[in-house]
Amino acid sequence: SFSAISLPVIPRSNKCSGHEPKQVPRICGFLFTALQDENYRKRAVASLRTWVRDALGIPGFNLHVFMDPKFSHLLSDLLPASRVIVTEESHPHTMPGKMVHTRLMHLNETLSGAACDWVVVPEDDAYLNAALVTSKLQCLDPEGPPRLMGAKYTYDDGNKQMVHGSVWVMNTRAVTVLLDNAAAYSIDRKVGYGDLAVQVAVDTHFGAHRNISFPWSEFGCTIYDNTGNTTVSQARSQPEPECIDWFHKVPAEDMAALHEIVKRRGPCRRSRDDLLQLCGP
Repeated sequence: SFSAISLPVIPRSNKCSGHEPKQVPRICGFLFTALQDENYRKRAVASLRTWVRDALGIPGFNLHVFMDPKFSHLLSDLLPASRVIVTEESHPHTMPGKMVHTRLMHLNETLSGAACDWVVVPEDDAYLNAALVTSKLQCLDPEGPPRLMGAKYTYDDGNKQMVHGSVWVMNTRAVTVLLDNAAAYSIDRKVGYGDLAVQVAVDTHFGAHRNISFPWSEFGCTIYDNTGNTTVSQARSQPEPECIDWFHKVPAEDMAALHEIVKRRGPCRRSRDDLLQLCGP
C-alpha cells in the first residue's frame, strides 16, 4: 500500500538508473468496452470522460478502445474514430472464461499488425494513471520471456497468487502465450473468474518452471477494493494520490470524483527511479 511509504520526495528525473532499455519501448493501451448492457455502458462512458480523455494526449502511450459497431455510435462524441477498434463484443451473460479468451483473440490479432513492446489492458471499472504507468514502462526492457505484471492477488486461502485482471501489464509475447494456453485448456468452458482461469492454465502448462518460463511480478502502486465501496475514500486519504498507478474497483458514479482527487495536485513529483523502487517489478 502506498500509504505505508515514507521516503522523501526526490526531484523529477528523466533517467531510469540501471533500467534503461536499448531503445525506448513502444507502449500500447487497450480498453475493451461492453456497450449493449446499460451498466457496463455507464462504466465505459465514465472511463472515457476521465482517465481515457487524458491518456489520449500522453506522449508515448498509444491507446485504442475496442467497440462493437452496433453500439459505437453511443460513444462517438467521446473518442476520435482513429482510436476505435471495431470488433463484435461478447454477450453480457457470456461466461467469464469465454470472455477473456475472446478478448485475448482480439488483442492478439490486433497486435499482429501493431508496433507495440508493452501492452496495458485495464478493465472498464479501473482508473488508470496512464502517464505514470507509461513513465515506468519506458524504463523497462520488454525483451526476454513472456512477462505478466500487475497487482498480485492472493486466493485459495492465501496459498496461491495471481496477477489481478483489473489491469494487466505485459510484453507482447505474453499475449500469445496467454491465448495459446486459454485455448489449450478450454477456459471458455470454465466456471469462475476468467483472469484466474487463464493463469491456472499457464501454471498447469509450465508447471514448476513457470516462474522462469513466464514470470509474473508486482507492478505499480495500487488501491484495491473489489466491492468499489471504499475506493474513493481510500484515494482521499492518500498523501500522494497522483502517484498511484491505478485504482480498482471504481463505480461509474465515482469515476469523476476520483479523477478530481488524482488531478488536484498535478503530476506525481517523485522521480522514476524512486517510483520503480517503490512500485516497480
